[in-house]
Amino acid sequence: MIASLGAALPRAETPGDGRPARSSAALTFRYARHLIAALPRQVAFGLCLTAGVALTEGIGLLVLVPMLEMLGLDVQHGNLGWIARLVTSSFTRLGIHVNLVTILAAYVVLVSLHAALGRMHSAQVFKIQFRQAATMRDSLYRAVTHAAWIDLVRRRSADLAHALTGQIDRVSLGAAALFRIAMDMTIVLAYLVVIAYVSPAVTALVAVAGIALSLVLRPRARTGARLGMDLARRGQELYSAVLECLGGLKTIKSYGGEARSTAHFSELCHEGASTALRLVTSQADARLRFEVGGVLTLAAILYVAIGVLAAPTASILLLLFSFARAMPRLSTIQVNVQQMIAMLPEYEAVVDLQTECERHREPRPAPGPPLTLRKSVVLEAVSFRYRGDEHAWALRDLDLEICAGETTAVVGQSGAGKSTLADLLLGLIVPDRGRILVDGVPLTADRIPGWREQIGYVSQDVFLFHDTVRANLRWARPGATEAEMLAALDMAAAGFVDRLPQRLDTLLGDRGVLLSGGERQRLSLARALLRRPQLLILDEATSHLDSENERRVQEATERLHGRLTILVIAHRLPTIRMADVIHVIEDGRVVESGDWGRLTREAGRFRALCAAQGLEV
Repeated sequence: MIASLGAALPRAETPGDGRPARSSAALTFRYARHLIAALPRQVAFGLCLTAGVALTEGIGLLVLVPMLEMLGLDVQHGNLGWIARLVTSSFTRLGIHVNLVTILAAYVVLVSLHAALGRMHSAQVFKIQFRQAATMRDSLYRAVTHAAWIDLVRRRSADLAHALTGQIDRVSLGAAALFRIAMDMTIVLAYLVVIAYVSPAVTALVAVAGIALSLVLRPRARTGARLGMDLARRGQELYSAVLECLGGLKTIKSYGGEARSTAHFSELCHEGASTALRLVTSQADARLRFEVGGVLTLAAILYVAIGVLAAPTASILLLLFSFARAMPRLSTIQVNVQQMIAMLPEYEAVVDLQTECERHREPRPAPGPPLTLRKSVVLEAVSFRYRGDEHAWALRDLDLEICAGETTAVVGQSGAGKSTLADLLLGLIVPDRGRILVDGVPLTADRIPGWREQIGYVSQDVFLFHDTVRANLRWARPGATEAEMLAALDMAAAGFVDRLPQRLDTLLGDRGVLLSGGERQRLSLARALLRRPQLLILDEATSHLDSENERRVQEATERLHGRLTILVIAHRLPTIRMADVIHVIEDGRVVESGDWGRLTREAGRFRALCAAQGLEV
């Protein structure tokens, strides 16, 4: 029966990325090592309690042997007599007279101690389970947040969220199952030792029956493993669908797609329910086969003990009592083994995700002071592509200079590579070829974390946390004072904060939904300014705004002209009139550079862009 825990996963199946599936036994041992390494003291204490529970149950069985003699049964023949003499001599050494009262009192004390240890064992197992979930969640979140941006954008955020929440919760249930298996196996082993001492022949019969039962249940364990993997995949799909449907609910309703969305979601729900039902049915079938096999084994044992071996009545009663106490434990072991096997694919997925994130971890900051911008940021022959396709360059041999204290604008059509340029300057991605220099010092991977601290960034898709204005601002500088926050808000023309119900302590709602688009942009600009950046990057910061709010953000930006080094990435050209230099990008290259007056006088790409937007030049 226990051999079902080591039943191999089907070798023909893979986790979905081309890797061969690991066996259940290998994953179980890996899980156990992981648990011990994460919580060594808690696991050691839990194992001590496991041994204590098994020991008290075994001693409780032995204490009953003298009581059989008091009932008039012969216990002095064979090995059973040795057990009776051992218990009697133990009582005598303790100065206790052996009679019915003392035997029953000792049994009550042992059962009470067994119950107390069992309660402590249960509490310790739950403590281990919850702490393991917290430890795994913390480790995975740390790995995700420190992974390279290019690796994260290739993953679905729903998959990461699912791993950090539901999957880890289910994985932690394995700790409880593992401890229950260990405790039940220890107790069953104690009963088997007693049975082996009383009747070696019966023990041999039990061993043969157990091996046969394990072989019968082995295919069911394989089925449970496959269904567990399928259930994990279904759960991930459902979780992703929930996030995507809720996130795109406005789009769904605007296109009248409620029925299609509901049908798709319903299909995923029913597929998941069907898979879960098949898994539960498989586990119930395994339990049925085990219980039927157990009854047949008991019948065979009784037949051999009574009809063949002519065992004494006391030995038969002891065997019956031991088997009756061991059978529920064996049944529980089978259930927990099935649960463990069904959980293992989730554990494998979480561990593999963490391993991948750690493998793509951003380099640690270089020792020494961070890069400072006093002269210029220069991009020399920079090339970058998101995929391995030789013809899919987002930027190719790009040469560009951003001078300190100036406002530099980058314009071009959609897909020209403007936002890729911003990500390169932020260090979210690194060039495939070429290099970036800050005051002549190469922006290497180990210098990126320190350089990123010097940058303020405002994107077209502003993200605000479901928190107060104050808390959102402090993401830029946790130690900022209220006076510094108000100064940053003033610089960003975000005076509307004074009119909010609780001013800085006003809750903004999910993603800042309680503010208008223009207010969110200005608050995002204030957050970037609170950082006291050496370089301020405005990446299409007004592209989603109406004319009035665009004008307000533009005025706030123009007030910073000459006070900060600013890079404006824009699609709408009127927002960059005040720029000191404008670079026009096409197909990942700079094709024109100059100020507004020069570029509008010459018949080039910038003038064509102005004409396309209906601007008089």
